Amino acid sequence: MKTLTFVTLAWVLPTVLAFPQTSAFHELKLLPENVHWGYYDAAVKPVLRVASGDTIRVETMVARGLLRLRAAGVAEDEIPNALKVVERTVTERGPGAHPLTGPIWIEGAEPGDVLEVKVLGIEFLHPYGVTGFIPNSGTLPDDFPYARFKLVRFNVGFIELALLNQAPLVPTAVIGGEEQMPILAKPKFLAKAFGLPYFPITPTFPWLGPLGGLPYPTKYHIRFGEPLHFHKEYGPDAVTHPDVVRKLADEVQEIIQEMLNEGLKERKGIFT
Repeated sequence: MKTLTFVTLAWVLPTVLAFPQTSAFHELKLLPENVHWGYYDAAVKPVLRVASGDTIRVETMVARGLLRLRAAGVAEDEIPNALKVVERTVTERGPGAHPLTGPIWIEGAEPGDVLEVKVLGIEFLHPYGVTGFIPNSGTLPDDFPYARFKLVRFNVGFIELALLNQAPLVPTAVIGGEEQMPILAKPKFLAKAFGLPYFPITPTFPWLGPLGGLPYPTKYHIRFGEPLHFHKEYGPDAVTHPDVVRKLADEVQEIIQEMLNEGLKERKGIFT
């Protein structure tokens, strides 16, 4: 089996693709000459040639282009110029909705070879995303005769708060909360029948009636870690870089997870 690299993605983020044995790094920017819109065609000329095992950083664009972003309420000054240039320049489009970055040629590949792609990480071209639907499209084309879009901003509040105020973060782990009311299931049909956000099934509820809804008398253990001084390395403007905010948030999450693991090992029981 040969390891191939062929990628055409359609999303508003750059994606890193790689294989176990990396020999070279390539970057495929979101440029008009690198994009074909709304169709697959083997006759499209490759915009990049790579060898098996190479790593590629690919920038891609949201389906339906800027129409979807604007419909969700994204301000013009929030849209990266690269997206505007592609939208304005790539006018020859097929029936599909997706701008595709590529194709990528793999040296030595032959018809019938198996493609292996490993995603190493995801970055963002801008700190927001869009979800939505339009009539006569998507999974339920006949169910919604109107369009609706929602703007989702990628915020990690506690990191942004610490950076904006140039203050240290103190990792805190709480042990015991999960066992206070262990949920076995949350049947949607019961929640709908009772008009509730969810209907929890626990070892005691609804079997014991209202008493079964009382929380267990578990003992909470709260652990505090060493302060993290991210503000010494990053200024307030770092909150405008989603990749930095996400990296710091992941670092805090790993520290708290280690604190939780240590606390669970030291704890003798859920009630002590």
